[in-house]
Amino acid sequence: MQKFLEKYAQYINSSVEEVNSMLKDMISVNTHISKQESTKSNVSLKEVIDETINDISNLEKSQVQDITFNTNLAHTTQVLANKVSIKRVITNLIHNAAVRMPKDGEIMISTEDQAGMTEIKLRNSGTFIPEEKRKQIFLPFESGEEDTSRGLGLTICKQIIDEHKGSISVNSWKTDSDESYTEFVLTLHSIAKMQDQLS
Repeated sequence: MQKFLEKYAQYINSSVEEVNSMLKDMISVNTHISKQESTKSNVSLKEVIDETINDISNLEKSQVQDITFNTNLAHTTQVLANKVSIKRVITNLIHNAAVRMPKDGEIMISTEDQAGMTEIKLRNSGTFIPEEKRKQIFLPFESGEEDTSRGLGLTICKQIIDEHKGSISVNSWKTDSDESYTEFVLTLHSIAKMQDQLS
C-alpha cells in the first residue's frame, strides 16, 4: 500500500508539473503575439528559411542527418512580418516533419508570389495524416505532438499566422505507388500588398 501511495503521489506531482508547463506555454504565446504588431519589418523569406534549415541541421544532426532538403525560394520575396515569429513557425514545421519522417526522407520548401500574397509550401515525404486528424490539427493538444510544446506547437503556429493576417492549412495524400506526403501551406501578405493597405 505504501509503494502504491508513493507512486500515486509521484504521478500527481508529474501531472501538476505538466499542467504548469502547458499554462506557461500558453501565457508565453499570448504575451509573444501581443507584441508582434509593433516589431514587424521587411523580412526576406529566403533568408529566414535558409537560416532555419542551417540551425536545425546543426542542432538536430541525429534527426536530420538522413534527410534531404530541397528548396525553390524566390530571392526577392519579402513580407512585412515579425522575423522571430515567422522563423518560429518554419522551425516548428520542419522539426515536426523531421521527427516523424523515415530515414532518407525529403523536405521540400518553396515560395511563390501570387496576387499580392506570398505562398510558402513545406512538403515532406513519408508521412500521412488522415482527414479527420487534419481537421483538428491546429487545435490545442489535438496535433498528436509529443515534444516539449505539449501539443501546442501547431496551435502557436496558427496564432502567429493569424496575427499576420495570413493563413495556414495542411494537406496529406498517398500516391498510386503508396508513397505518402504531407504539405503545409502558409500565405502571408507581400510587402507591396501591405503597403497598399496602409496607404
